Amino acid sequence: MRLDQSKSLSLNNRDEIFATPTPGILPQIPESPLTWNRIPLFHVGCFPSNFSGKLFFVLGQGLGDHVNGFRVLQEVKDRFPRASYCVYADRRWEELVLRIPDIEIRWYPTAMDPRSKSGTNDPYGNARKDILQETRTWPGAAFLAYDHFPMPDRHARGETTLEAISRTIGLALKEKARPFLPTTDHDRDFAGRFLKDHSLQDGQYIVMAPYSWPNKMWPKDNFAALIDILRERHGLRSVIVSYPEIGEFPNEEVIMATGLTLGQVSGLLARAGLYVGLDSGPSHMAAAFDLPMVGIFVEKKTIPFEVRALSPWALYGVEGFDSSKEIASLETVADAASFLWNRRANADRQIPRCPACERAAHFLSGTGPRGLSFLCVCGLEIDEREVRPSEQTTMRRSKSPNGSETLFFDATVDLSLRAFVESAEKEIRSLRPSNILGLVQETEGSEIPRDGPAVRWTQDALIFWMSRLGYFLDSINSPSISESGGTTMQFLRADLFEKRGNPQKIRMSWREGRGTLSSSTQYVSLLTFSRWGGYEDLVGIVKACCSLGFYNDALRVAWVAFQAKKSFRTFRWLVKASLFRLKILPGVSGG
Repeated sequence: MRLDQSKSLSLNNRDEIFATPTPGILPQIPESPLTWNRIPLFHVGCFPSNFSGKLFFVLGQGLGDHVNGFRVLQEVKDRFPRASYCVYADRRWEELVLRIPDIEIRWYPTAMDPRSKSGTNDPYGNARKDILQETRTWPGAAFLAYDHFPMPDRHARGETTLEAISRTIGLALKEKARPFLPTTDHDRDFAGRFLKDHSLQDGQYIVMAPYSWPNKMWPKDNFAALIDILRERHGLRSVIVSYPEIGEFPNEEVIMATGLTLGQVSGLLARAGLYVGLDSGPSHMAAAFDLPMVGIFVEKKTIPFEVRALSPWALYGVEGFDSSKEIASLETVADAASFLWNRRANADRQIPRCPACERAAHFLSGTGPRGLSFLCVCGLEIDEREVRPSEQTTMRRSKSPNGSETLFFDATVDLSLRAFVESAEKEIRSLRPSNILGLVQETEGSEIPRDGPAVRWTQDALIFWMSRLGYFLDSINSPSISESGGTTMQFLRADLFEKRGNPQKIRMSWREGRGTLSSSTQYVSLLTFSRWGGYEDLVGIVKACCSLGFYNDALRVAWVAFQAKKSFRTFRWLVKASLFRLKILPGVSGG
């Protein structure tokens, strides 16, 4: 399937969002306001700074959801100081919400809590009904500016929920892409007294937050062992911030700080040197301070990069996510903490960068005597545990009778950064600009020495890498959507696709343990996160499409999802997408 080269990269034509050639991971920001579940959304680029209408913010039910929402609220308030702000929030986080100045607060019903197991699973229903009514009462002057409405392509781009929601309203956070936590002098004064009472120094202690929902908990015994390991390695004492339900820790010189207020926890985080926690609210609080942190992911149903505490100083243990191990090992978490502590002055620059998409490889799949194994969002693995200096690879060219050239080199085995990136980029960039065919295939031979960490490539990483070199995915051919087998990907030179004649083409043969989608458009927009998810995640994309009114795309994705996995759930959404498309159902998605 060939991409429609004439499509604009904007999202003005919402029904063609997935028909646009998407170069790499550059974010597509809508050029005009969208509608979500019939509620008009705000767009920061379409209103003057003196806009004086009303903006609604529906903060997610968790603590992490609130501090992430605070970031968008703060950025929008700075840009539009004359607007009125109405914030729906959960009373459990009242202390922090009340610190946001110049807002109207509406409390929705308290959500489920991991301690009491009480609360509602749907605290937002009435809030959204009220907002819909108020935006209809004041058309053009009232908008929804924050809720859970991330763009359908968020997984393919490796975005957190914070980044995706911000992009939906035209807000590019860039270096401010992290939670926001309002603090006070009282927080700082408390932290000063606490440190003095426990003989602690600024930046010389670890905060650990070991409590969350049962399906997100790392074993308490592991935390206890980690406390001793980091005490022995670095002389660091640990402060446990948690609900009292966590119980006592028997470790020597451990400091129990359970039952503190959120402000008091903020004060301790602001002066800590390191943080270790779970996929839970305190991790997002720590990220607000740019605190070097290790986040441990245990629950495997949620894609880690989507809900991670967003910070350039973070490492995330996902060892059990795509391996035979149930959870991240104690050794991996301990080595990650040591990595950050030893490099704390510039930890954000010491985390390896992915050669494919140039993002930092924040995720960890294991550790060993030589070092850690880092994972990128795009799936590429930089494994410092092993170095194979004797392995090499071959690159060669051949010319066909019609004058086209074929470039042979190996991308299906482990290759070092220097061996693959420097040599392959040099070869590809030297190809003539038109009528050229390139082929990547498994080969044997030896020319280029390996002298760095092992780098394991994935099909996704190759797609991002080629996009960075100026080629976009034109087509994918595979035996079946649900069967494993070889896949052939064809790329076109992005800067030549409008020229007449034959554009430059690069064709890659790839053998990975699963089939893929036959349409390049669908693959790039939907499944370039196969290291973390799969076809079952497409239903969530269908729901997002329906909510935002992308009905053509919703039907197309629903059909792909049903083909990939025939179940009642995928069939139900195929029917719903059809009814939305035919305008038989109103534009409000269900569960």
